[in-house]
Amino acid sequence: MKKTSYFLICLIIALLAVIASMAIYEIRSTKIYSGTYTSSIIPLEVDESINEVEFSMNIPKDMEPFFFSGVKIEINDSVEKPRLEVDSLIKKYINTRFYDKRLKVEVTMDEFDETREKMANIMIAGIRSSWPLRLVLPPSPLHRISSTFGGIKITGLETDKLSLFSNDHLEMTDCHIDSLIQSAGGDAKLTFKDSSIEYMRLSMEDNFIKINCCDSSSLIKKVDFIARENIKTNVFLNEANIDTFRWDPAHATQLTVRIKHPINIVK
Repeated sequence: MKKTSYFLICLIIALLAVIASMAIYEIRSTKIYSGTYTSSIIPLEVDESINEVEFSMNIPKDMEPFFFSGVKIEINDSVEKPRLEVDSLIKKYINTRFYDKRLKVEVTMDEFDETREKMANIMIAGIRSSWPLRLVLPPSPLHRISSTFGGIKITGLETDKLSLFSNDHLEMTDCHIDSLIQSAGGDAKLTFKDSSIEYMRLSMEDNFIKINCCDSSSLIKKVDFIARENIKTNVFLNEANIDTFRWDPAHATQLTVRIKHPINIVK
């Protein structure tokens, strides 16, 4: 047999060995950690309505992508008291505090904690939860939500006024709000499903935002847009249902608005 044939055979065997070792590692990771990465409930000793919710974290920067893709807030008629659902692996790092109708949820983790390695293996195994923090509330007049955990998903909220801050995407489902004061800390995507907003004041620190209304029942009647001064801003409204979009040219050097449906744009 020629030397070239021997070389090709050895190369194929080496490649198969690498693929097999990777598969075995992933199976072991799933087997070891899938049993511990399950939902765990933290009871909240709260006997009155919650008007404000704040999520914050104090963890190593390189661990943020492993832990926090977002926070989910769900208004549920069938529950009598608030509860916080988290992945069991991070339960011990959760601290909650309630005062003056404000709920504060904080995650603190030391940079040398052993959980870091487990979380990395969970990411590799592909079994990471999409919403590692889930707050379930009885009908409550929420007026303020703040989070540095990434995205925020809100379901079933009805309130006259809501002030909201997030560093990432916002998704609202079956929500009806008279006045929404939305502050976006980074590139933002706002998605609305079966939701209506009478008025939105939208301010942003970065130069990109996209608004999607996923169905004909989702409507934003009026938007006041405020951008940080002296930046070029791109606003994508191709999938948005907005009656009036208003902005002040003095607050932005250049504003580019992309639309597909008729919108009344006012300066």
